Amino acid sequence: MGLFCGHSYAADTYEISTSCGGGFAATHHIYTISQDGIISEEIISHVVPQNNKEKKIIGRIDSREAKRLYSHLMGIDFNNINYSHPNNLSCSLTLSVGSKSHSVTWSNMANSSYPEEIKHIIDISKEIDYIGFKASKGKEISDTKK
Repeated sequence: MGLFCGHSYAADTYEISTSCGGGFAATHHIYTISQDGIISEEIISHVVPQNNKEKKIIGRIDSREAKRLYSHLMGIDFNNINYSHPNNLSCSLTLSVGSKSHSVTWSNMANSSYPEEIKHIIDISKEIDYIGFKASKGKEISDTKK
C-alpha cells in the first residue's frame, strides 16, 4: 500500500520538491513548488553551515502548471514507487500532501542507468530545477518547459 492510499488529494495542500547535491561539500540545493505555484529555494550544507540559505520565496508559476506537475506524479503512481539509491552525488524528488510525504532518491552519476519509471521522475525533477533556476536568477517563468 502506498503512502497516500485512501487519501483525498483535492482537499489537501501539496508541495513538490527537488534536491540535488552531496559530494565533498555535502551541499544540497532544494527547489519547491507549492500547489498555488509559489517557488521557493533553500540551500543546506552539512559541512559548511555558514553557506546555508533559509527557505525563501523566489518566484511564482501559474497554479495550473503546479497542478500539471502534481497530476503527472499521480499519473505514474509516484507514492507507490519505492526507489532509494543515493550515492556521493544524489538527487531526490519529494511529494508532500498534507502532513505526509514520499521521496524517491537516485544517484546523479553520469554512468547510472535507471528503470523507466525513475526516468519519468528525473524528467519532472529537471523541469522543477529549470523553473527554480530561472526564478532564482530573476527571469520570467512564462514557459516552464525547457
